[in-house]
Amino acid sequence: MSDPEKPQYVAVEYPYPLTEIPVVFCPICGQPTYKVEDNGSSVMTPCSHLTFIFVESSGEFEYKSEEFKERSLDHEDDDLSSENFEEYLIALGYDNSMLAIEITHGGIPNVWYTEIFGFDYNTYTEK
Repeated sequence: MSDPEKPQYVAVEYPYPLTEIPVVFCPICGQPTYKVEDNGSSVMTPCSHLTFIFVESSGEFEYKSEEFKERSLDHEDDDLSSENFEEYLIALGYDNSMLAIEITHGGIPNVWYTEIFGFDYNTYTEK
């Protein structure tokens, strides 16, 4: 059983070679976080449960929900990495209703990419 005061954190490493970011589906509603177009480009399709997407190689958030933006206003995020990301979520006040999925993949030997996707189980939507 996980600690109810800490976010749930899962790390997944895709086998080599995988050059594209894997399509991550929301574990709550099943919506993909991206839609891949016929020309190979991708369009972000955030559902209401998606809280953030953090890209470690750039050290930046590709997506932040409004609620995440508010929580992170007074918190420094310049030195974020997969190694300290869980502590960052704790500092923002997230508990085990937050699921962070860290995905690491690579397409060239010794070149790996990591993205972290956050989903908030406290975000409810009307059906």
